[in-house]
Amino acid sequence: MPEPLLSIEQLTVTFRTEHGPVQVVDIEQLTVGRNEVVGLVGESGCGKSSVALSILGLHPAHAARVGGRVVLEGRNLVGLSERELQKIRGSKVAMIFQDPATAFNPVFTVGEQLMRVIRTHKGGTQRQARARALELLELVGMPDPAGVSCRYPHQLSGGQRQRIMIAVALSCGPDLLIADEPTTALDVTIEAQILDLLKQLQRQFGMGVLLITHDLGVVARTCDRVAVMYAGRVVEEAPVADLFRRPAHPYSRGLLGSLPRRGQELRPIGGTVPDLRHLPPGCRFAPRCPLAVPTCTTHDPKLIDFGSGRSAACPVVHAEEVGVRD
Repeated sequence: MPEPLLSIEQLTVTFRTEHGPVQVVDIEQLTVGRNEVVGLVGESGCGKSSVALSILGLHPAHAARVGGRVVLEGRNLVGLSERELQKIRGSKVAMIFQDPATAFNPVFTVGEQLMRVIRTHKGGTQRQARARALELLELVGMPDPAGVSCRYPHQLSGGQRQRIMIAVALSCGPDLLIADEPTTALDVTIEAQILDLLKQLQRQFGMGVLLITHDLGVVARTCDRVAVMYAGRVVEEAPVADLFRRPAHPYSRGLLGSLPRRGQELRPIGGTVPDLRHLPPGCRFAPRCPLAVPTCTTHDPKLIDFGSGRSAACPVVHAEEVGVRD
C-alpha cells in the first residue's frame, strides 16, 4: 500500500477548563490518501473540528494540549513551532471553514484578501497576484471575476463567499484540503453546487480531502471513505458504499436508522451523548447501545479489522460477523 498523504496516530486533544483537564479527542488512527476524499462524520460536539484544528496547529497553547502524531508526507506536525506551521498552512494544508462570513476581514475586498494570501506564500508582484486571483475566481465559477474581486464580503451571498473561500484555499496548490462543514449555512441547491465544485477541483488537482460533516447525505454524495466519530473517538471506518450497505458499529447503525424516510417513523438513538468530563467505564456508547453485553461496561474497545478496508470498535458485532462467516 502507498504511504498515505496524512496519517493521524494516537491523537489526543485535552482542553484546560475550570473543572480541570477534559480530553475531547482520542483517535487511534486515521489516514487520508492522495487523491482521496475521506469523510469525518458524527454528532455536533464529538470532536470533529478539534481534529481539523489539531492538524493545522490552531489550538491555542494556553487552552489545549495536543499529543500523538499528525504526519503529513512523512513529517510530524505536532510540536512544530508557529513559524514552521505558517509555512505549511496554505501551501501544504488548506482549510475551508464553516462560516465564510466570519472567515473574511470585513474591511478589505475579497480580491485584496485573496491577493494577500497568494503573495504571502508564493511571492511575486501585485500584478501577478491579481492575475492569479482572477484566474482562481473564474476557476470556482464566479461570474465577472474582476467585478467580484472589488466587492466586500458583506456584498456577496453565502454561496459566493463559500466559492471565494474555496479559491483562497486552492490559491497555493495545497496537497491536503480540510473542509469543515463547508455547506452548513447554505440552502440545498447551493449546497449541491458547492459539493460538486469541491469534487471536481479535488479530481482536477489530485488533492487529498478531509471532509468534516454531520450530514450523511453529504458523505454519500462526496466521499470515498468515511470515519464515524462518537464522543471523541473514531468508532468505525469503512468505504462509503460498505458503511451505507452494512454498517458495523451500533452507533453507525443508529445514525443511519435515524435518517428520515418517507412513510416511516423516525428511529432516534436512545439516551444522550456522554459528558466528556465524566465518561462511562468501558465503551463510551454502551449506555445507549442495544447490543451491549456486560463486558462492554468494563472493557474499552479498540478498532478491530473487519476486512475489506473496514474496522469498528465493537467486539460484539465482530464476533457476530465471524460466526456468520464460520
